[in-house]
Amino acid sequence: MDCRRPLVLTSDAEKHPQSGAVRVGEHRQVLAVCGTRWEADCPSCAETYRGRSHLAIRSGLPEPGERARVALLTLTAPSFGPVHSAGWKSGQKKPAVPRKCRCGRVHSPDDRFVLGAPLNPARYDAEGAVQWNESAGALWSSFRHALKRALGPYADSSHLCRVVEPQRRGLAHFHVLIVVRPDEDGHLLEGTELLTRLASVLPTPRSVRAARVRDLGDAAAATFRDGPTAAATDGTGVVLAFGTESDVRLLAPLGGTWAGVASYLAKYLTKTTGGMGLDLAAPRSPLAAHLDRLGDLAEARAKEYWPARHGGKAPRTGDLTRVRRSLGYSGPPRSTTRGYGTTLTELKAAAAALHQPDGPDVDVPEWVPVWAYRSDLTTDLRRISRAAAVIAARAP
Repeated sequence: MDCRRPLVLTSDAEKHPQSGAVRVGEHRQVLAVCGTRWEADCPSCAETYRGRSHLAIRSGLPEPGERARVALLTLTAPSFGPVHSAGWKSGQKKPAVPRKCRCGRVHSPDDRFVLGAPLNPARYDAEGAVQWNESAGALWSSFRHALKRALGPYADSSHLCRVVEPQRRGLAHFHVLIVVRPDEDGHLLEGTELLTRLASVLPTPRSVRAARVRDLGDAAAATFRDGPTAAATDGTGVVLAFGTESDVRLLAPLGGTWAGVASYLAKYLTKTTGGMGLDLAAPRSPLAAHLDRLGDLAEARAKEYWPARHGGKAPRTGDLTRVRRSLGYSGPPRSTTRGYGTTLTELKAAAAALHQPDGPDVDVPEWVPVWAYRSDLTTDLRRISRAAAVIAARAP
């Protein structure tokens, strides 16, 4: 087992899979992988998450020769203040005259010290950025319903796969893969019509300006109909919208296969294994200071609003750690509509079946053990494994 922080599972009882009856059984103890997607906690499990995410995304794409339209929709967060930007995109050849940043300099795409940091941190709306991350799930739900209405009769034959990419400035960035198959009559939506339908729900400058107005009343929110919006989840009455830097394009298979498209989305998805840009910042840099400020605000807001959202329960240390890493974003890094393809749970079950001693076709035993989590033993094992990792790192 390569897991850095394995979980200790113990069992003193057995359960019948058909009747559900429970009886006292022999004492057993096994180690299980932690299954985290955070690379800082366990690189091995994070790498497993990457591979399974690629398979899950690929499973929903059309088969070779299948009639279908595939489009990629990109949704960004609005601006909460000007930030440093590069003069050209990463992976592209440097232009003869690169675009200057607003600070007057030309930054390289590999400049991890400045890119994404606010030009004026004192005037940057950091609390608004964290509030947007917290409510991005509700905003996506509103947008998904608007997208379904835009597809009209082709909504039932369409499937979505949404991937969250963390931007350097610490905000969630959505990539939506839309697969449209023929309807019940065998009619397939034309590419130009699909782009027109998708463009009709993209954010407009007017919708973003209206959504940025603070403390909108119920009447103003009820009369606002320019594109999908959502109210902030903290009860402040603020209306949110996506940014205007959105994009939609048709995709085509590369070499007759969609593996390249799956790899493209999986690359963005697995950026979340390091946190919302936290792994991109150099220590003591302007970007690190900006992300630390967002993390502090996200943690403070979680302590304030967590009890109201979770039945009066206070957040635990692990909850605050996840909130700080994601800078307030609490939604899943990947979500799909029902029927898109296989799920991570199904891939996990298939991997467990392949690792059984007698192969994947072993019969289910009459009584199976009921496993329970032992936090005390797991804590000791984590301390030992982390100490071993430190010793190995210091070894010549």
